[in-house]
Amino acid sequence: MGLMRNLFDIVGKLTKEEKRHFKLYLSRVKLAGDKQHKAELLFDMVNRLTSKNQANPLGDEVLSAKLYANGDKNSFYQLKNRLLGDLEKSLLLLHSDLSDRIGIMTRMAIAELYVYKSLYKEAFDLLRQAERKATKAGYYDLLATIYDLIVKIAFNYDSIDLETYMHKQLQNLAQYQTLLQTDHLIKTLSYRLIKSNFEARDADITQTLADIQQKLSIREDLLESPRMQLEIHNTVRRILLQKQDYVALESYLIETLREFEQGQIFKKDTHVHKIVTLVWILNTLIKNGRFSAMLTYTDQLLDALNAYGKLYYDKYIWTYYQCVVTQHFYSNQLDKATQLLENLAADTTHKDGALYYDTFVHANLSVIYYCQGQLRKAMSKLTPLLQKDTFGKQSAELQLRISLLELVLHYENNDFSYIDYKANDLRNTYKELLQQETHQRESDFLKLLRRCTNLAQPFNDAKMVRAIEQFIEQSPPFSPGSNEFINYRIWLSVKLNRKNYYTTLLAATTP
Repeated sequence: MGLMRNLFDIVGKLTKEEKRHFKLYLSRVKLAGDKQHKAELLFDMVNRLTSKNQANPLGDEVLSAKLYANGDKNSFYQLKNRLLGDLEKSLLLLHSDLSDRIGIMTRMAIAELYVYKSLYKEAFDLLRQAERKATKAGYYDLLATIYDLIVKIAFNYDSIDLETYMHKQLQNLAQYQTLLQTDHLIKTLSYRLIKSNFEARDADITQTLADIQQKLSIREDLLESPRMQLEIHNTVRRILLQKQDYVALESYLIETLREFEQGQIFKKDTHVHKIVTLVWILNTLIKNGRFSAMLTYTDQLLDALNAYGKLYYDKYIWTYYQCVVTQHFYSNQLDKATQLLENLAADTTHKDGALYYDTFVHANLSVIYYCQGQLRKAMSKLTPLLQKDTFGKQSAELQLRISLLELVLHYENNDFSYIDYKANDLRNTYKELLQQETHQRESDFLKLLRRCTNLAQPFNDAKMVRAIEQFIEQSPPFSPGSNEFINYRIWLSVKLNRKNYYTTLLAATTP
């Protein structure tokens, strides 16, 4: 029945442009009878729900009843499947040239339609276009189908030199076999690289790679192929991340980015690899506390997002904003960070009401205003995330983190009775979560915070001080990019030592 494809998931991922295009597509299709109107109604209902981050909360029965008074479920599911099919056709029309590969496949599909209509010359012209593009891009799997179609057409269209294309077919088959061998080598190389995990005492990345490549007898021309280089790059970075060797990871990523750009590895079809590499570099620089070095790569990331008609802009623009805000925050440029976040909060063109973006903007603004000593602003910026319709859609883990940030702000505001009540509520609401080993830290911090509210001078109380010092000793060293909006270890230590939270935080990030 086609219900394996989830209508809500698909509509939830549509951009504004894709939604507009689909509405135009529907107006052109002109379905028979009342189906046109019902199709638009169903799309609008699903679109409203997904815009609120709701995955079909009403259920098919309720949606069906809204569209069919007699509760005709069979008609509803037919309409739903038709809507899915039309959505996918609309996406194909809009994105027929999204990438070289999709463009080639589109030409192949139209050529097959022309063959069905006995338009052999037109089919052949399209297949020759597809052949040129597929040859240039090295899509030997597509070329196999292209040549198969051309050979079949040749028996109905005399202008095709059958022997020439049969020869090309055999040549492509040999190249395709080489590609499959390369793919096999890539997987073998990646597996052995992961297994070795650079365990030899003095083995560096380059030497380990060279040893494995020699054992596998990999040809030099294969090693120079973009696919092989990108796959090796992905494998090495995963290993270094697993080893948490961020210094080596930073060096390796920057060096391979330079080599790939010099070797012109990044084309339209591999452009996403450049974006991902830049994101990895920026995250690694954050881990290594090298915030001034981030400027070069945030600029490069923005340039990459604007390339090829902003092909990957929507998918990665918020990653860019995160990196810029982080760079400003840890470089003692809070005014720049607040200006960017306030502009994002006022601009609805990017986020389209998505919950993740609201959380990113408001939580960061709250923390930054707190660091600037503007407590009222910090509390007001957190308020939108505490609203019932927003808060309830968050994961339990994120709800707890937001609630702990709220308690810290209320503590700074001397709202001790509220903290006592709220801490009790949190312990009951997130009882199962707080009992898990992975959330022991949050549980301990919550207990300490509540104990502090019940003492007149908690940071002069010997028992309280010992409990706080024990928490600090058991806490991991501060690392930028952690999940805590306010670092519990640093916040408690500055309370004990009567220091400033933000300056202490910056000092902890100095390499």
